[in-house]
Amino acid sequence: MKEKDLFGILLGRKIRYKREYLGLSRYTIAEQADLSENYLGLIERGHKIPGSYTLYRLSKVLCMSEQQLFNEIETDLKKVKKS
Repeated sequence: MKEKDLFGILLGRKIRYKREYLGLSRYTIAEQADLSENYLGLIERGHKIPGSYTLYRLSKVLCMSEQQLFNEIETDLKKVKKS
């Protein structure tokens, strides 16, 4: 699997995890981040990798910085590569 594809999957999982951890619906996150619910679903499933401004909006809604989001994904990438 290409690293870009793996990144998209891990990003989507992280966004979904944070959303569920906060007890927020996909609709709520999408509305607050000014995205369609369908597009957010594609991101969460790893089918789309959002641009930087979309990541900025999502991270704010999820109460985390973009740097924190990327650090967590980088950690997950390293774990996957080791296995």
